Amino acid sequence: MSEDGAEFKVDALRVQPGRRLGGQVRLTAGADPMTVSRTRIQVNCRNPTDRYDELGSANHLIYLDETVAADTRVRDSGSVLIPFRIRIPWATALTESRGKPIYPVTMDIRLIAERADRPALGQIQRLRVVPLPGQLAVLNAAVALGAEPKTSSLFAGGQIFELPGLSGRTGSAKRLALTTTEHTLAVSWYELGGPTVDSIELTHDQAATEPWPDRLGEWFTRRPSPPLPPLPPDPAP
Repeated sequence: MSEDGAEFKVDALRVQPGRRLGGQVRLTAGADPMTVSRTRIQVNCRNPTDRYDELGSANHLIYLDETVAADTRVRDSGSVLIPFRIRIPWATALTESRGKPIYPVTMDIRLIAERADRPALGQIQRLRVVPLPGQLAVLNAAVALGAEPKTSSLFAGGQIFELPGLSGRTGSAKRLALTTTEHTLAVSWYELGGPTVDSIELTHDQAATEPWPDRLGEWFTRRPSPPLPPLPPDPAP
């Protein structure tokens, strides 16, 4: 006896932030008719740490949760095809660069077929997210300076990278944050536990041609300003 099922295919499993991704869902009914109340596509990211960083960032984010069909009825032993087209969010975390994984982030795309009277059906596929040209230029510059960027944490607007390899040369642990929108890439750096030391926001075209080795080199050798002295106590009444 055949069983109910749900599966999907997409145009590509290697994508860049902000790019369109097309695909097709196939819903299949077993011996009885089936109604799927809602068919959803999710894009999920997980950074398998069990801590929150100093910005309060979580280790798991759902970047996209889009309904692609509702109230779909499938006759017994039949199937229904549902085409869809989604946009990978601009702030989606990167999972690899220069052909190497950016440890330890993983990304997946999920199909969830909800049914009112029975458990949901679904499928999960691993998604590889590679940098936009500007993001790649920043990460390549960090590598050229002796670092191998590693994800520290995720936040709603982007991704924070540890830069192992720089601490011994510059005397402190550096963090590099990439915040990506439809029109701009913002790059900022700070020292672990400290405020942002410097940042710049550029269009994507500008970011792709910015001399990042020079800029990051200047940033990372600069000492952060010392904290302001504490305020004097209030005078006695």
